[in-house]
Amino acid sequence: MEIFERVGIDPNNIGEIGVNLSVVSHEGMPIELSGDSHVAGSFDPSEFGEGIYFAAVAPDRAMGIWRLLRRDAPESGLYPILYAGHNKDDLPDWLPFLARDPREGLQAGISYSIEQRVAEVEGRYRDDGLKYHGAWPDQPQACHQSVFIDGYSDDIDMVPAIALLPGYDGCEALSNFQLGGNQPSAAEFIAFTKHWHAQYGADVLGLWSDRIELYVETPPNNRSAALELAQEMTAFCCTMLDQELPDGRTMTNLEDVAAYAMNSTIWRFYWD
Repeated sequence: MEIFERVGIDPNNIGEIGVNLSVVSHEGMPIELSGDSHVAGSFDPSEFGEGIYFAAVAPDRAMGIWRLLRRDAPESGLYPILYAGHNKDDLPDWLPFLARDPREGLQAGISYSIEQRVAEVEGRYRDDGLKYHGAWPDQPQACHQSVFIDGYSDDIDMVPAIALLPGYDGCEALSNFQLGGNQPSAAEFIAFTKHWHAQYGADVLGLWSDRIELYVETPPNNRSAALELAQEMTAFCCTMLDQELPDGRTMTNLEDVAAYAMNSTIWRFYWD
């Protein structure tokens, strides 16, 4: 595909998932995609080809390629998302969760109330007597590496890959999924990532069935803003106060999360 070739990916290494404009198949299982015309503020997946394009990338080039593809997304209508596989031909494990109609997630995300969700989570911690606040850490941790790139660079069994999904930005790309279960709904994914993009220049970087990573241009630069963000992160990710930091320590309170977010250019979220 031309857009991949422009960033130096061999055409022979580009794969395509899909058989026509309305049906994508995965391991013999058909997955229907909407072919309806787009509405205001949304898009029509059928405008962008017959499926989802993907390619394995060298670990040392993956971030640079992602940046270039992200830069071109407003024009190409295809947004890059990192994932990882056991070999260069592996498909992303989120493929079976493609949404029937991406517009539904977009519309639900626009009307979703982050403030209400934050209040609900705060109330749950208070009512259950769970620890929510603590001291600001003496040695805040920072994260500047993607697990989809650096986490697998020394593992011969895993290779980073990039998929191109219909969408002019990360929020529209996420609307291609119908998520849920232990993870937030598509509406929550869209609402929070859209909000954080506006506030901190956060963009969707990588996605797996149990995790998402955001690349952040301008993290919060003061503790007050960082603590407000930490409340949102904890509302978005139910396991945030039990997640491991790069040095192996575990975040146990809002101050841990705030310090991590304030010092990091990559925010990681995962669900058990």
